[in-house]
Amino acid sequence: MISDGLEDYHYNNETSTLIKEMIKNGVRARDEVFLIEVLNNMKQKAFTQLRKKTNILVKKAARIMGIIDEFDILEENEIFVQIQRQDELITIDGKVMVTRNPCLHPGDIQVL
Repeated sequence: MISDGLEDYHYNNETSTLIKEMIKNGVRARDEVFLIEVLNNMKQKAFTQLRKKTNILVKKAARIMGIIDEFDILEENEIFVQIQRQDELITIDGKVMVTRNPCLHPGDIQVL
């Protein structure tokens, strides 16, 4: 039940008590804007916690941001990666695994 999980999301006692009373007294979530917002907030918080718990560290991995190839220089399924360590620029050559963040579906992973 919704009201049973409120403590898991660290809502203050007043908010938890208010929501529990609303549900106990028959207030339907789809009819009450405040309740809808609190429940959506709970859902977002649960997803965020899940993403943080499922973060897997990989050796020789980096979190980088990509941009589109505006000038159409690269071939299809080709990427250019250049990183900086101290004052040295290093170009990554060979196969790389690319994922979206958050990676929620097997199709979000590609080897290029």
